[in-house]
Order: sequence, then structure tokens, then C-alpha cells
Amino acid sequence: MVTVVGILGGALLGARYRVFCLMPVMILGIAGVVTLDRINGESLGSTALTAIVLTVTLQIGYLAGVTVRSALVAAPDTSKIKAKQRGDRFATTF
Repeated sequence: MVTVVGILGGALLGARYRVFCLMPVMILGIAGVVTLDRINGESLGSTALTAIVLTVTLQIGYLAGVTVRSALVAAPDTSKIKAKQRGDRFATTF
């Protein structure tokens, strides 16, 4: 569960925000993991491993989100090219 939340959360952050948002989210996530694991009586080793998994998956997800965002920005706008090929005279006015 932590892995899925970390990857999806990181991808969302990577697609939308800059890298400066990653550190506060990791700190809040670690605080949440520590709090929940302490309430549930988990061992310190298990808590540390869960926190490490969360931070790593957030970073992997962030990298994936940035990659997708870069690919979408770099993709050419084919609507203008197709309009020129069809002969639309208003294709370049927008």
C-alpha cells in the first residue's frame, strides 16, 4: 500500500510541481508513517523500512511524473500541421 501511494503521489507531484515540493511531502509522509506504526505497535526496524520505502517510491514516482510531463511538452502540435495539409487558410491565425 505504501508503495502504490508513494509512486502515485510522486507521479502527481512530478507532473504538476517542481522538485522543491518533494522534501516537505517526504517529511510529512515519514511523520505519518512513524505515527501510524507507533500507534499500531510496529517495531522500529519495520517503521524505518516503511519510511525508506515511502521516500524511495515518492522519488521514483516523481521521476516518472517529470518524464511524462517532459514528453507531453516536447510532443509536436500536429493539429496545425494537419490543417496546413488540408489547405485550411485559417490554420496559422490562431
